[in-house]
Amino acid sequence: MPGMLTVYGRVNIPGITDQSEFTDPIGAVLGWVGYGPINTQPSGGGWTWTAATANAGYNSGSPGWVANEDEYQADMLLPAAGNYDYAYRFSGDFGQTFSYCDLNGGNYNLPQAGAMTTF
Repeated sequence: MPGMLTVYGRVNIPGITDQSEFTDPIGAVLGWVGYGPINTQPSGGGWTWTAATANAGYNSGSPGWVANEDEYQADMLLPAAGNYDYAYRFSGDFGQTFSYCDLNGGNYNLPQAGAMTTF
């Protein structure tokens, strides 16, 4: 039976995510976590996405807190046994455009993709 995994992602949008020490949900900001075949771009086909919600508990007392970032979280249903890449994508314009994020932040780079193995 597949399991669930809570996955967190952070976004920095000047003028939006730097308004307070807390995550300030704004309708224009949307986040998703997804997984797909290894060594593939998340902007292409074959990826499965789960909508994320603002993490209301993210603040200056959180591990790794960054003042100008907001944090989102999603409970991702784990895929069938195998190896996958995973990533977050964020939109600051109601989903019209997306930024795909690797383990080091924006500008998605395959060598920095999240790696996931399920059993």
